[in-house]
Amino acid sequence: SKATVSVLNCVFTTPPSLTMRAALPLLALCAAAPAAAVPAVNVDVTRVQARTDRRYLSIAEDSSSLALMDKWTAFDRLRSDANTTKLVAAFAPAYMRIGGTMCDCVKYDMTQCGEEEGVIGEGVPTPSNPTMVGRCRWEKLLKYSQATGLPLLFDLNVLSDRPGGKWDPTNAAALIDWTNRHYPGVVAGWELGNEPEGWKRNFNMTVDRAVLAEDFVTLRKVLGLDGVMVGPDYGIQGCISAGIPCPAYEELVAMIGSNGGAVNMSTYHDYNVGAADPVSGFTDPAILDRTRAAVEEAVHANALSKTPAPVWLGEGATASGGGTPGASGTYTATFIWLDKLGAIGRFGGAGLMRQSLFGGRYALIDPDTAAPRPTYWVAVLFKQLMSDSDVVLAVDGDAAANRTLRVYARCGGAPGSVVVFGTSLAGEAVTLPFAAPLTNAAGRADYILSGEQGGAGVNLNGVPMAVDATGSVLRFVGKPSQPDAELQLPALSSFFTVFSSVPGAAGVCSA
Repeated sequence: SKATVSVLNCVFTTPPSLTMRAALPLLALCAAAPAAAVPAVNVDVTRVQARTDRRYLSIAEDSSSLALMDKWTAFDRLRSDANTTKLVAAFAPAYMRIGGTMCDCVKYDMTQCGEEEGVIGEGVPTPSNPTMVGRCRWEKLLKYSQATGLPLLFDLNVLSDRPGGKWDPTNAAALIDWTNRHYPGVVAGWELGNEPEGWKRNFNMTVDRAVLAEDFVTLRKVLGLDGVMVGPDYGIQGCISAGIPCPAYEELVAMIGSNGGAVNMSTYHDYNVGAADPVSGFTDPAILDRTRAAVEEAVHANALSKTPAPVWLGEGATASGGGTPGASGTYTATFIWLDKLGAIGRFGGAGLMRQSLFGGRYALIDPDTAAPRPTYWVAVLFKQLMSDSDVVLAVDGDAAANRTLRVYARCGGAPGSVVVFGTSLAGEAVTLPFAAPLTNAAGRADYILSGEQGGAGVNLNGVPMAVDATGSVLRFVGKPSQPDAELQLPALSSFFTVFSSVPGAAGVCSA
């Protein structure tokens, strides 16, 4: 049989093995066509399309915030602020991943505690000249995890100690042992190294894939069978942007899973664009389609392993390199972000870790003012409306390529409730009808997100989203609507619509 990929007014007939990642180069062949009439949103409430982790939307902070004194000073200020702690706690249930390039340039000493913590040698930290973090700074991070209710996933250094070319786990084992004894359960999982594909570029170092797979076996021995191991944290953005498979990544995942080093969470890293790419990509359907292509590649790679694990986007946001100026920290970033929240679960991912909390232009919370950015509000609203539901539902047309109107559905937090959400990249208003059984629901509430491109804020049903007078995150209330009413979406906007007590949905959406 053949598969059909529809791209605006073009239809490609392809072999059935063609996935979104392979179809991406075809998108450039299509000229834009007039928008077709919007069909009614039809959600299949009779079956589970996919299940995700209940911590599906998790967050990340770069290792440099722990390892480098200037960045630690900024992080510590935010960590110590009670209102900021409330903002971060609103993500629960979630993981807090601490990882990034700097993870491979830092070692740990639980016998020291004080301002002497810092670079062991001189100059910028590297794997051969790592910085040292002592007990006081480490304990502050652990206590922050406890205060926010977000258990840590922590990325260990795999590059600094390699006598004979193999990883020496002595420093990592001491950290793990101390942490398990003094703060049991606070670190939920351990990672080993960050983005192996970038080591040559960043440090002029390489580690053979087979050797790295053996390093994971070593970490497994340190953790024991009950420990949670996460990896390989491989960046696949280059492959996805080029529309080609990632054979090196696929081979590494297979090796890790075949020789006793099996991970509990299989992680990949991906950003839709680079920091220097045009801002127009933030609302380009073909660019948003890269999210699906990436998770499909990761699911495919994981299927090659003898011991497959749940697939997670271990680090990702809109644009790599800290984000795009004038876009990644603004309303413009909400489109890619909300689409990630829909597409990763819809196409096989167990969860995603959003980069970052405070660091970079893509930070969810402004590091200077501690003000939530538009992407923060999208994340918190998603959390509130989905609760900790793990059920993804299928929407007619949600697998089509190059969609200007991108719609997804999940079960809500109450039995029988369905949350339809998505984003409209259209430059004009869109009228969105719904189909039965949604139109026969007992009730409905609409949450429409709008704003100015490049703006620092986002509106919910026309009202700016903000914390209350105490610095707390409000429980947001939607606009009541008739279940069978059409939804009026402004140009370049997003939405969540919650249908309560949908007929036939209680069996699947049982909360």
